[in-house]
Amino acid sequence: MRKYLPKLLVFLGLSSWAAAAPLVYEGESGPGQGKHIVLLASDHEYRSEELLPMLGRILAKHHGFRCTVLFGVDAKTGFIRNGASNVPGMEALAKADLLVIAARFLNLPKEQMQPLVDYLQRGGPVVGLRTATHAFQIPAESEFAKYDYRSQDAEFEGGFGRQVLGETWAGHHGHNHKSSTRLDVVPGKEAHPVLAGVDKVWSELGGYKAAPVAGSEVLLNAQPLVGMSPGAAPDPAMAPQPGAWVRTYRFASGAAGRVFTSTHGGSGDLENPGFRRLLVNACFWAAGLESSIRPGLEIGLVGPYRPTWMGANKRAAQVRPEDLAGWESPIFPAPPSSTGAAEPTNAKEAEAQAKAKKAAAEAVIDSRYQTWVAKLPPQRQAWEQVLQSQLGGFYLPLHKADKVAGRSNAWDFVEDDPALPRVLLIGDSVSRGYTQPVRKVLAGKVNVHRAPANCGPTASGLKHIDVWLGAGKWDLIHFNFGIHDRNTPIADYTARLEQLIVRLKQTGAKLVWASTTPIPDMPTTGQTAVSIVDRNAAAAELMREHAIPIDDLFTDMTPRLKELQPPNDVHFTAAGYDFLGEQVAAFILHQLR
Repeated sequence: MRKYLPKLLVFLGLSSWAAAAPLVYEGESGPGQGKHIVLLASDHEYRSEELLPMLGRILAKHHGFRCTVLFGVDAKTGFIRNGASNVPGMEALAKADLLVIAARFLNLPKEQMQPLVDYLQRGGPVVGLRTATHAFQIPAESEFAKYDYRSQDAEFEGGFGRQVLGETWAGHHGHNHKSSTRLDVVPGKEAHPVLAGVDKVWSELGGYKAAPVAGSEVLLNAQPLVGMSPGAAPDPAMAPQPGAWVRTYRFASGAAGRVFTSTHGGSGDLENPGFRRLLVNACFWAAGLESSIRPGLEIGLVGPYRPTWMGANKRAAQVRPEDLAGWESPIFPAPPSSTGAAEPTNAKEAEAQAKAKKAAAEAVIDSRYQTWVAKLPPQRQAWEQVLQSQLGGFYLPLHKADKVAGRSNAWDFVEDDPALPRVLLIGDSVSRGYTQPVRKVLAGKVNVHRAPANCGPTASGLKHIDVWLGAGKWDLIHFNFGIHDRNTPIADYTARLEQLIVRLKQTGAKLVWASTTPIPDMPTTGQTAVSIVDRNAAAAELMREHAIPIDDLFTDMTPRLKELQPPNDVHFTAAGYDFLGEQVAAFILHQLR
């Protein structure tokens, strides 16, 4: 890694809640390494937004899975809102190895529902909990109406619940907050991998009626109890119902997927070791890792866990997914009143408390980050110091949170293989988005570095280019400036861009220009799609004059905008960045020949 000279970069990027990093728990080692689990939490009652992040932590920390937790969130504030039919990040299912779902009555927009449909069409395995049997309530006129739990479709009766999980909503069997449930292993099923080491399974929830479809293998029966403790007596008026089963679903496409379903799964259920082991085993089995299931698999809770469905625990109302990042953040944070702060009485006080809370959380992350940096070798410490000076007020906190949580990102330190060529990517947040996909494609072929910043407009490039280039030798530099110059006069843009070209040529590296990707018209902000077309044309003329090849990402992406670019956004979905990464990687390899 080359040495860098720290300088200050003023961040001029575009930000929104939609662009924030998703909640991902990165596993380090274990049988789940290389497997990606997506956990979808959005029900109205049973606190799946508490249950699933803790389950994700257990699977990641103890067993090496990569766990992405998706929540129903308020689109305006970004706060988690249980039961919300807005679940950002569903595109993560494109590369998921398992879906764990605890949701109720969702009616997702097409761009969020379609990834789930695609996942099911390829036979992706599913673990469904509690209200997932009636996860969707969709109007009859919708193209996704057959997934509704009341579906009367001749080929999809009972919707997602019946056709995938094996049962739709059939009614309560027991009374919440009055009767709990004991789940007993069905005689003869003790040897099933899901039940390895499972014992004394208890749920604080009342039961559901269930009659799983033919072909389902019931593993546990749910016996309602007279009372709210594991030792309560069975209710003599309530016969056992199927409480957990496994099956295989098959779609017309021919794809088939493993399924584990339980009619239980409230946030407090995870405190019961038997239920917790049941869920961990179920995830292993559904993901095809039954050979790794052992009676003594680690199932310990990771970090503070404060389930609130039953009991005295209360939680903060304004919590965003990123507030649950890392291994030690509480699930869920306590409300201000329980930590000594008075409840706000007006908007000004609420804003002040929110700022104080954010500052306190950032202080904790910063302290952990500095401790982490202090343990790094000198070269890596130097790199982090450069990032601290360059990333600015938006990206630096995200980077710190990533490092504290053990997550990889575009600004990871790159340990060069001296036998491979060195390539530098320079660009804005779109370039940041495709950096990791490029690294993945070129692993073992190229040392792929990234400038230590969101490089912004050409004006910032001229100020900071020496820092970004460092002192090492580059074989190829792939660069772009455009989105942040969409309001820069063309003459100024081309003049600055030419100055940057002159400086880049001094490195002796092969240069590659990346055309700027399309942006949408947004009349309310004055943003126009043609502004990028004009600047791409001006840049192309300049590149021809300097004999610099053009990686035409604008043309590559244009036919796929509806599929890969969210509405009213200059950024792209995860699949969009994977697509761009593949294009960039292929172009780089071609130029290095």
